[in-house]
Amino acid sequence: MKKQKFSALLSQLKELTEVQRIALRELLAKTQNEKNPAAIVDEKFASKPICPECQGASIHKWGVVSGIQRYRCKKCGRSFNALTGTSMARLRKKELWLEYSEALADSLSLSKAAARCGVDRTTAFRWRHRFLQMPSQSRAYCSGITEVDETYFRESFKGKQLSHREPRKRGKEACIRGLSVEQIPVVVARDREGHTCDAVLRSRTAKEVGIRIGSSISPASILCIEQSRILIKFAKDWGLAFETIGTKQRRGREKVFHVQNVNAYQTIGTKQRRGREKVFHVQNVNAYHSRLKNWMARFHGVATERLSSYLGWRRLHEQNLRSPEDWLREMVK
Repeated sequence: MKKQKFSALLSQLKELTEVQRIALRELLAKTQNEKNPAAIVDEKFASKPICPECQGASIHKWGVVSGIQRYRCKKCGRSFNALTGTSMARLRKKELWLEYSEALADSLSLSKAAARCGVDRTTAFRWRHRFLQMPSQSRAYCSGITEVDETYFRESFKGKQLSHREPRKRGKEACIRGLSVEQIPVVVARDREGHTCDAVLRSRTAKEVGIRIGSSISPASILCIEQSRILIKFAKDWGLAFETIGTKQRRGREKVFHVQNVNAYQTIGTKQRRGREKVFHVQNVNAYHSRLKNWMARFHGVATERLSSYLGWRRLHEQNLRSPEDWLREMVK
C-alpha cells in the first residue's frame, strides 16, 4: 500500500466504533503470521539475489511493482524482480496464488480449482502448468540402495485435433495391447530414504534413461533392477553397481552356485536367499507406481505433452508439504 493511502486509512481509524475496533484487532491478530504471496516470493529471492541476465551478484533495490520488490543490476543495468525469467513471470492476480496453491495441494480438478479461486476455467488450466513447471524440472538426488523400474501410460492427445488416427472413446481399450507405440514409458528411481527421480522417456533405450535420470543417481548407489535389458545396460554404461531381481535371476544364480562345487565361496540355501530378497527388491518403487496411477486416475487421462508436469505434481505430494505457503515456495524456486 502506498503512503498516501495508508495515511488516509489511519485517519479513518478514529471514526471506528468499539465493536469495529475489536473486529479489526481480531483480524490483525489472525493475519499477523500469514504471509502474502509477494512476501513469499521476495523472501525466496532475497536469500540469494542474482541477476537473471548476467548472473551478477551486485544488485540494489529499484522500487516496488505489484507488491513485489524490483532490483537493478549494477553490472548490466537490467531491472528485474524475483520472478523474471521464470514460468510465473507476469502472472496476474497474485492475491489468489496461495488459494490456488491450496487447490493444488488438494488435487482439485480444473473446474473445482476455478470455482474455489473465482477465476475462469482456462485461467485455472494456465495457472496449473505455470505453477508446475518448476517442480517438473527439479528432481531429487538418489543415493544408497536405489530401486529403478519402468511404468507405462497410454499415449494421449487430449485437447488436440487428431489427423494421424481416429480418436479413442473414453474407456475404450487400446488397439495394441502390451508394449507398443501407444504406451509412453516413465522411468522411476527411488531410494530407501524416499527421494524420487522420474522422467518421461522419448524412446525406450538405455541411452535415453541415462540422459533423463543418470545425473540424479549417486555413483556409489546400488541399483535394484528387475529383468530389464535396458535398465541393466543403463547401469553398466554409467558404471553403477546393480542387483537384478526376479525368478530368472535366482535360477541362473543357483546354476552357478550349487552344492556340488565344494570350493564355492557362496553360501547356498533358503535362508540366504530370503535374506538377500529382504534387502534387494523393488517393492518401494512399485508401491510408488501404484500411488501415482491411482492419483492420476482422478484426471480421466493426462495429455502426454503435460505428463512431466503431473509427475512433478505427484512428487510434491510425496514431500508432505504442510501449508499452501510451503507449496508456493516450491513453485517459485
